[in-house]
Amino acid sequence: EVGKTKLKINVAQPNTLLPYGLEDVSGYSSFIPKDIYNLFVYIQTKDPNRLYPKEMFSIFTNPNIPYPIYNYQSKILDLLNVKYFLVPNVLTLESKNTKEIYRSDSAIYENLDYLPRAFVVPNYRIIKDPKETIVALDSDGFDAREEVILESELVKRKSTAAPRHRGTGSKKVTFIKYENDNIKLSASIDRPSFLVLGHNLNNNWKVKINGKEEKHFKANLVQRAVYLPKAGEYIVGFWYFPKLFLIGLSISCLGFLILISLAFYLSFIKKRKGAE
Repeated sequence: EVGKTKLKINVAQPNTLLPYGLEDVSGYSSFIPKDIYNLFVYIQTKDPNRLYPKEMFSIFTNPNIPYPIYNYQSKILDLLNVKYFLVPNVLTLESKNTKEIYRSDSAIYENLDYLPRAFVVPNYRIIKDPKETIVALDSDGFDAREEVILESELVKRKSTAAPRHRGTGSKKVTFIKYENDNIKLSASIDRPSFLVLGHNLNNNWKVKINGKEEKHFKANLVQRAVYLPKAGEYIVGFWYFPKLFLIGLSISCLGFLILISLAFYLSFIKKRKGAE
């Protein structure tokens, strides 16, 4: 806001920065997952009663996406790997957690509290309700550097209390490969931990840990995590395997071959009859 007037100015419309290799946390404007949309609802309103409404697009002026972001101090934005805020040059972000690094026709602020695209945490908690998860992610009692929120248990256990590990410990995560459908990381940890990757999880993604296929978990509502059960060195690979698409493609190719074979057969029969 400037004075009492809220600015409705977009420095860059959604998707327009993609040709420059700049990712926008708001995502792709014509297709936004329900959970991400409601994350932004809470970022903007801080009102849990407005989460997951019957009418999805009842809050923001842009029917496709909640854009721009006004509540830049939300902890959820740190979790989503937001490193920079691009704002109109008439705005000044006053916060100890931001630093102005550019000002001309627009202004760029660095977010000093952003989390990396992939990181390791030692603890977890279970929250099954997505509304409760969103509220927890932006609460003072949640530290994304210390724990991850899962929606289901890893395994059945006798105790209802998750083991707690204190202190930062020794941990290092490095990207080896980062492609649209193939991501590989190395992780070095000194205790059992979760490797959190800031990407959505769906059934088309597979994961291998040190060459063995494992399970990954929906984490922090819109991310994914894998469990690294003991101290040591790990190579974690994620790859995209669209099983249903490949099945459909195989069926289509088979059908095409059958049609070609049938066409040759009918042509052969026609020629044979003509010869007689």
